[in-house]
Amino acid sequence: MLYLLATPLGNLGDINLRTIETLSRVDIIYAEDTRRTRILLNHLAISRPLKRYDENRPVEGSALASSLIEGLDIAFVSDAGMPLISDPGYELVQFCLNNNLAFEAQPGATAFSLALINSGLASHSFVFAGFLPRKKKERKEKLAHFRDYEETLIFYEAPHRIKETLADSLKILGNRRACLSREMTKIYEEHLRMELKELLEEITANPRKGEMVLTIEGAGPKENAVIDLDELIKNELESGSKTKEIATKISKTLGITSSEAYKLVLERKEE
Repeated sequence: MLYLLATPLGNLGDINLRTIETLSRVDIIYAEDTRRTRILLNHLAISRPLKRYDENRPVEGSALASSLIEGLDIAFVSDAGMPLISDPGYELVQFCLNNNLAFEAQPGATAFSLALINSGLASHSFVFAGFLPRKKKERKEKLAHFRDYEETLIFYEAPHRIKETLADSLKILGNRRACLSREMTKIYEEHLRMELKELLEEITANPRKGEMVLTIEGAGPKENAVIDLDELIKNELESGSKTKEIATKISKTLGITSSEAYKLVLERKEE
């Protein structure tokens, strides 16, 4: 059987008893980074065969696949947190499903859920979108896609891209409440709860390092939203949307005809 196990984000004391028991008895442990996993296993005094998992190589025909087909118990761990959540592991699950092999995901640490709870933002309904695209145009398009979502938005981001992401979020989503969580469960854990404008100013003045999660307030109920038409059209144009696409969105938002909306967009493009 394949066991998908969550490992601590930082503090090794966060490992749960069920994960320890599973790691102690499986035939082989596959890890995204054996060096990092070895530290954890040594801390737990667990001695099991440890092999590196390369997500860039096909699962079919691999030694791991052969072991699963033979009926061995295999544990898979990513660098930290839960496998598959912006980490490798999806292809292993698909292999098991395609070959009628048993697999089991066990509960454990997940960065986005901790960030959401620590953010102080609404947690009853949220959207986890993983990492935003690296290219600016694609990143702005993705943010524009989420602009009208009422749910709290959660993104993973790398420290060297966080300033650009904050700037794009402010431009596309507006100055919403947000929280930047970093280095969770580690010595320098921090949660910066500010509006996006303040957050961008803070990160610009005092750059941060470490793994980051950006949580942003949702748009709120549409009936209570105040629509800035000029800003809406400007943001849509900057994100690469076509005139017809913008007109369709405005038509639905304002309850006007498509031709009227199209005319509004053209007028503002000419200004």
